[in-house]
Amino acid sequence: MSQEEGVVPACHPSNFGGEYKTRLFFSDRVEDIERAQAICRNCEMREDCLALGLATDARTSVWGGMYITSRGRVVNKPPRSGRPAKKRA
Repeated sequence: MSQEEGVVPACHPSNFGGEYKTRLFFSDRVEDIERAQAICRNCEMREDCLALGLATDARTSVWGGMYITSRGRVVNKPPRSGRPAKKRA
């Protein structure tokens, strides 16, 4: 279990679905992240959850329906992996 997983708030959905849901919130796969964000959409604790993720320096995970990057930026979607597209002249 990573450090981030140890500080998940009691209301975090990963606490109710075992390892499967935990992987959704701490995944680097776009599909998993989008599913985790969908779970968060109707949660009344979104703001508190995001604040906790930021306060504990959580990285590469979903908190309060937002993705926190490895650099600590809060974004709606995770960065794409791979090389950037070539710029055409």
